[in-house]
Amino acid sequence: MTVTSRIRRRAAGWAIAPALGLAIVLALLPRPALAVFTSPPDPCAGLTGKKLKKCREQNPKRLDDAALIYRAYVLAREEHDYQAALDLLALVEHRDDAELLTYVGYATRKLGRVEEGLGYYRAALALDPDYVEARAYMGEALIEEGRLDGATAELAEIARRAGTTSEAYLALSTELRRAGWTAQRS
Repeated sequence: MTVTSRIRRRAAGWAIAPALGLAIVLALLPRPALAVFTSPPDPCAGLTGKKLKKCREQNPKRLDDAALIYRAYVLAREEHDYQAALDLLALVEHRDDAELLTYVGYATRKLGRVEEGLGYYRAALALDPDYVEARAYMGEALIEEGRLDGATAELAEIARRAGTTSEAYLALSTELRRAGWTAQRS
């Protein structure tokens, strides 16, 4: 079960309502106001194996997987702190999640390791072929490598799975146009 599906499942119950309300409020706040809500760095960051397990046992108030993924997304997309995003994503317990793998791929690619990032996108799509966000990010990576044919193939797949008005389609088509692609060449 993916993190996203677990979140949807919980959303049906009352327990998620306070967190959802907070998330909406945080989304509406200007960036400087968000600093008030940031928690201290994870004390377990950088640890592995038995040391990581022991640290997590001693620090039970750590963020759940969905919160870690969201915070890493903010670090990568808005703060452009790709290494910090990868450090947070390394703390996610349930590794078989398309969203997680997509954001690991994104941060890895932005650190200059494009081929490695593509591998994470492929792994995300192996788990969930309909996760069009992974396809859009993969298309961007292919554009960076000059492989417009591969990016247009991902664009066509996004159109098939989510439509031409989806955010993923619009984002990738914009990047393709910036790279010199025109719809007539598809």
